Amino acid sequence: MRLMHLVLSGLLAWQLSLPVRGHIAIYEALVFVMLWLVFGRVDKDRVPLYLSSRLACECLEQQLPKTAKCWVDLGCGNGQVVAWMATRHPEVSFLGVEQAWVPWLWARWRCRQLHNCKVLHGNLWSLSLASADVVYAFLSPAPMAALWCKVNSEMRPGSWMVSNSFAIPDVSPAKVIDVGQTLQTRLFCYELGRS
Repeated sequence: MRLMHLVLSGLLAWQLSLPVRGHIAIYEALVFVMLWLVFGRVDKDRVPLYLSSRLACECLEQQLPKTAKCWVDLGCGNGQVVAWMATRHPEVSFLGVEQAWVPWLWARWRCRQLHNCKVLHGNLWSLSLASADVVYAFLSPAPMAALWCKVNSEMRPGSWMVSNSFAIPDVSPAKVIDVGQTLQTRLFCYELGRS
């Protein structure tokens, strides 16, 4: 954080000595950096920052398989889901992964005192899902087909993949849960190995 203050202070001091046109360029650069820190590589991944509602967390909690020991949130955002679940299920291990810096820091802070919850900074595509019993994702329609290939190749039969709001194309979910809020949120639940 001190490095960020030093850099921003230096930019501000430098900016004050620039002509008006230079000020605009600095503002644009700062806005770009701030957006990148909050939203990550939306241009590349086509996955904006979506945050799960508390009602969605409650529905997920009710649907958690009783035998689940490892639960992964891909693109955990601010960590609300993993923190919510980890607080209520101390016997289960929760892992969140987030690529954007600000939401990742927020999630790390939110989960800092939860012994059964860990939040990683990184790309969800490089994370192994082999030990996951449940995978939760609130991404966008763009990566859903590729995500289905990933979970099918890495997860065990009988494990679950839950997608908030976005169905996997050409795959029938085992169940669909209507969260019942104004955004018409639905949870699409897929059981791996189900014929």
